[in-house]
Amino acid sequence: MKSKKKPQLTFAKKATIHFFANFLKNHDECIMDDDVFEVVDEFLLPSETEALFRRVFHAGQIKLLQNAHHERLKIDFKNDFPSDVFAKAWNYRFARPRIVALVRTLAQLHVDGFNAGTLPTITGSRGTNSDVSAPEPTTGSAAESADRSASGAATGATSPNAPSDTASATGNTSEEPADDDLKQRFDELKTTLHLSDFECDVLLVVFLLERHHLPYPDSLTAGGSTTSLIQFFAKCLDCPETKVRKALSPNERLRRFGCFTNRPDRIVLTNEMDFFLDGLDDKPLTSRYFHKYEDETLPWNFFGEIAREHGDLLKKIISKRKNGQGVNILLYGAPGTGKTSFARALAKELNLDAICITETISGGTIPPEMSAGASFRFGAMHLAAERADPEHSLLIVDEADALLGDPPSDIAFLFGSAPRLSD
Repeated sequence: MKSKKKPQLTFAKKATIHFFANFLKNHDECIMDDDVFEVVDEFLLPSETEALFRRVFHAGQIKLLQNAHHERLKIDFKNDFPSDVFAKAWNYRFARPRIVALVRTLAQLHVDGFNAGTLPTITGSRGTNSDVSAPEPTTGSAAESADRSASGAATGATSPNAPSDTASATGNTSEEPADDDLKQRFDELKTTLHLSDFECDVLLVVFLLERHHLPYPDSLTAGGSTTSLIQFFAKCLDCPETKVRKALSPNERLRRFGCFTNRPDRIVLTNEMDFFLDGLDDKPLTSRYFHKYEDETLPWNFFGEIAREHGDLLKKIISKRKNGQGVNILLYGAPGTGKTSFARALAKELNLDAICITETISGGTIPPEMSAGASFRFGAMHLAAERADPEHSLLIVDEADALLGDPPSDIAFLFGSAPRLSD
């Protein structure tokens, strides 16, 4: 008999089973990839799988599943992993509504926090002998619509068949898994970037797919990479494709803040976002968009005539601004003439924190795949303005002329609540 110890469930695995249940609900087609259902191995043991199936399917259906004409479709509860059993049963149209209900129940049990040793019960009709039908052809063609009402409602019940010496199929242990650090990072993303719940879910689905937690059926690759991915995301998120496309559009927050690369033919996380979500560095999220200048600044008298003729005026303009009203100052000149150094020195003279907005590609500090041009920098400026103390900060925007490339409406941001120096 095959045996498999289930690992402790984590935030990633709980999210995976939730999205996978949505995918199955919206994917009434044949699935011939043997590894697609491997996610259920994290939730069930073989003995639990058999108990579930015997609750959901009547004896005639179980007999059909165990005696299929195709050897690769025969279910062997004693030797098959749960994923094998689910995958084989999925190719029978009568079984799909019940498989969806089972997976959705597994997902819900984790949300509700059931205790160890619990198994779901699917109430409602298990069908009659007339429900028994042959499996779908293995060509992957679309199936006729399934009657989802047959799946019934999902509830929790204690199972006499649950092994007493194994981990819970659906419950959490008292020890917090280390992977729940991932949830904290997603919470930080949501709070810092003001992402909606849906935007967080889009980001999470892409992350789980790239980490091979969430299975991606081979049959979906035929429609073209981006199109098929959006279809897959929409099924996992249980929403229209148009909603996913909007969330991934260049002017929406996920792209503006550099969560995804700007390649139109791919939907992948940027290296910076990968590093953050994987916890490969301990830098705060905001440091990817702006930072407080901590290095030495040139002395004020270094700037000579500019400091004498214009310095006092600039100090007065900034110091006498009204509460809640910003001041915007444009420094212009040839590259390398000290505009940025002058702005830092001015901040020091006024005892203000010099907050530097992350530079564009020309500055060499944003990886090419992360940069969204002016849109990214306007987003970074919004974050800096929200996080910085407006009474004690000076925002420094280098290469400001590059911002003119975005729609004129974005320029209105320059007239905000904190003083800014642009060059």
